[in-house]
Formats: sequence, C-alpha cells, structure tokens
Amino acid sequence: MTGWAEGAWTGGGGEWTMRVLRQGYEHLYRSARGDAPIAGADEELQVEDLWKATLSYAADLGGHRIDMGIEGARRSIESPDKILEDQAADDQLD
Repeated sequence: MTGWAEGAWTGGGGEWTMRVLRQGYEHLYRSARGDAPIAGADEELQVEDLWKATLSYAADLGGHRIDMGIEGARRSIESPDKILEDQAADDQLD
C-alpha cells in the first residue's frame, strides 16, 4: 500500500509545498532450513511501515532563487525471529 498527499500555497513572500507519504507492506519471510525450502515452514509475517513528510519554501531573493526545506521520516519493521528483538524503528530529520 502506498499513498501520498501534496499541497501548495503562496505566502510569506514565496511558495510553500507540503508532502506526506505513507508506504506499508507485509509479506511472508521464508528461509530454507536445509537443502530446499519447506512449504508452510517459517511463515512469520514481516510488516514494514514508512511515513515521510516534507515542507519546503521557495522564493526569489534579488536576482536569485532560494529553496529550503525540512523532511522527517519514520520507518518501522516487525519481523519475528528475523531481527533483534523482533522489531526495529528509526527516525530521520533532514
């Protein structure tokens, strides 16, 4: 599943843009315990989720164009028996 929304408006002497994105998926993680995978074995569901938001500003400054912005993201993974403590998450701010 993926979805996003975007909005733009003028104010403060420039143009503002905001974007929000969400991605999520789940799948069965399988691995062989011998020479060949075994049907039905190791069918632990792995779930990943990502949220990302961006706010940017653009304006003319004299004969130049200035662009700046900020972006934040949150990613989480739940995968029993595949990663340490079965789940992990990280945050980013740029």
